[in-house]
Amino acid sequence: LHISELSPPDLRASLGSLTQLFINLGILFALIAGIPLNDSTTTSSPSSTLLTHSYWRFMFAYALIPTAFHFLGILLLNQPFPSSSSSPSLQTLPISSSSPRAERDPHEQQHHRASTVDVLKTPKYRRLASLGCVLYALQQLSGINAVVFYSTAVFQSVGVRSSVLASVLVAAVNVLGTLTAAFIINHVGRKPLLLSSFSFMSFALLLLATNTSNSAALAVFATTFYVLAFSMGAGPVPSLLLPELFPLEMRAAGVSLSFATHW
Repeated sequence: LHISELSPPDLRASLGSLTQLFINLGILFALIAGIPLNDSTTTSSPSSTLLTHSYWRFMFAYALIPTAFHFLGILLLNQPFPSSSSSPSLQTLPISSSSPRAERDPHEQQHHRASTVDVLKTPKYRRLASLGCVLYALQQLSGINAVVFYSTAVFQSVGVRSSVLASVLVAAVNVLGTLTAAFIINHVGRKPLLLSSFSFMSFALLLLATNTSNSAALAVFATTFYVLAFSMGAGPVPSLLLPELFPLEMRAAGVSLSFATHW
């Protein structure tokens, strides 16, 4: 939501996709960090036993690095930037002249901003919020959690012995798809990308459901194709589409309600 309000219109979609991209990168790096720990549990040597009892501490310590950068970024978020705007209140960050925040006085926004209760009570706001909730519900009910959960067993069926390595492969495909979406979303458009994503996901699920011969190659292809299709549309697009659909006065509350459905 914050990125969509600060980004120029021609870069809003690509910059908004970075949120999903870095979430997937974090998952990928976390899985890669766990590979040594997973390998150490398959052997019984003294060195592997020592690694098992100590390496997990380093895994948690690694998380301090991005956390520190995140904290510093938040501190710098409200630092003044050079701006040609005459309004001091708009000089906290470089905002495009077509950005919604630059079109209205910030004090006026505060008086007209709808709360969560207002969104639920007002029919026109409630319809838009319902649309966002349904979109996020369809995203989660599309089967992504089940496919990712069983992807480890699918990859192990073709000889990938390490469950962590199988998860790394799925996460890498997820990152690749999200990165691709960030480059093409402005050219293809939100709605076509979302529709094509759900269509390809349905095709992949159909392959998985009709794989009566239990072909391992077909199962791996369908699983990988499904994750790729999800990450190129159904994954990043809803978080970009909703802030653009919601009016300014209900945007914060509407996105919050929709994202609550996501979790």
